[in-house]
Amino acid sequence: MKRIAVRSLRCRGRALLAVLLLGACSYTDWRLPQSNAPVAAGNSGDAEIGGASATGGLARPELQGGAGAAGLDEDDGAGIAEPGAGASGQAGARGVGAGGEPQADAGAAGALPDPECDSSAEFGAPTPVPFASFRDRVDGRLSSDETTLYFGSLGDIWVATRADRKAQFDDEQVLLHDPFLVHVTPSLTRDGLSLYYAVLHASDDADAKLPAEGLYVSRRTTVHDTFGTGSYLSEFPAGAGSSFITPAGRGLYFVMNDDLFQSTLGRLGFAQFLQLKTLDGGGAYSYETLPLVSDDERTIYFASLRNGIDFDIWRATRSDPTRDFLPPSRVDALNGPTNDYPNWMSPDGCRIYLHRYADTSWHGPQLMVASKPKLASH
Repeated sequence: MKRIAVRSLRCRGRALLAVLLLGACSYTDWRLPQSNAPVAAGNSGDAEIGGASATGGLARPELQGGAGAAGLDEDDGAGIAEPGAGASGQAGARGVGAGGEPQADAGAAGALPDPECDSSAEFGAPTPVPFASFRDRVDGRLSSDETTLYFGSLGDIWVATRADRKAQFDDEQVLLHDPFLVHVTPSLTRDGLSLYYAVLHASDDADAKLPAEGLYVSRRTTVHDTFGTGSYLSEFPAGAGSSFITPAGRGLYFVMNDDLFQSTLGRLGFAQFLQLKTLDGGGAYSYETLPLVSDDERTIYFASLRNGIDFDIWRATRSDPTRDFLPPSRVDALNGPTNDYPNWMSPDGCRIYLHRYADTSWHGPQLMVASKPKLASH
């Protein structure tokens, strides 16, 4: 069993001594070395996402290496490489097939299912996700049909399956394990071929030969293959974590220094990243973590400590993925008296999965699901 990590978390100039059970470290301060601290892009605060200008709220940290100097004016067709390619020369790009189309995401561009729920309604009260066995579970992300679950438990990433989305999960296996590493926030693309996750050293006294802390991706050829140890995404800063890949694989959201960032896939991979400044709660202890983003990237859920008591789930919307999010609001229907974190949302937006702790000391995390009311025709 991995050791308990005792960390001095430095958050906006305030030092906080925290003792974290490793199965509950999705809210860890994934520290960025001081020399790589985010800096604003110019004096105007303007930045470009996907070729569109987004002003006032999106700040651009300094780029890693030389990749992405042309910005993010990506082309939806030929020339788009999978993350891992770029200035770092990291292996793992999918490349392009005949006709210049990316070899990527079968079904990722397909039409989303019509919702069987009232999409304008609020989610109902969360209920526990049924399992055949008991263990701590956090960061639960699912396949599109909700029959395969990837989650974190005591620093490892596990996979579980069930017959259908109403059945209990009864087959759980460890997917990624290393006694010196903590693996968290697994996130799956819609085609089921790419698994993104974050790595943290299990101790501050880590051996220099250990893999770097930060974001990783593991790929497989078919959905029947098993994910292995992933490749380090060196285009992101060391210490970036709490990641979420959008189902189509075009947007990667993550946390640095307790702030939320987004990166959009361009010709050179995920080479540029932008801070979502309008979601910052301000103050010394308004930590933001665990972003969950809708398929169209117009709605984001995340956990925040901005109320100063416990982590709650907040939501924000925007009119277009290239624009700033509007100020967020707390989602009362999803929050209980302890710490709550959003995990995953069904493609039709009818169900949201989250994990909740048994008390405010982060004991006994449990996966839960909340649903919107069904339409009368279903």
